[in-house]
Amino acid sequence: MTLREQLAEVNPDLLLLDEEKFDEAIIGIVFGNNGPIATYDCNKIIDILNQDMSYEEAAEYYSFNIEGAYVGEQTPIYVTLLKDIL
Repeated sequence: MTLREQLAEVNPDLLLLDEEKFDEAIIGIVFGNNGPIATYDCNKIIDILNQDMSYEEAAEYYSFNIEGAYVGEQTPIYVTLLKDIL
């Protein structure tokens, strides 16, 4: 069973990034007032993007096209882990 299938069992309406290559950046689910929300490690997303473009291009693409996209109340959350900034 894929991660997407497992998450669909938690909530079939869970919003995920379109491309499955970003599934390895999923670090959990936040349960709050808007229901379960997918949570991603933003640095892992940038690392995945960096495989096909420069780091600067990957960071800019992430900032404008992923982090800055609002798709409703269950828009995924993007987290910077403390280990990556301390």
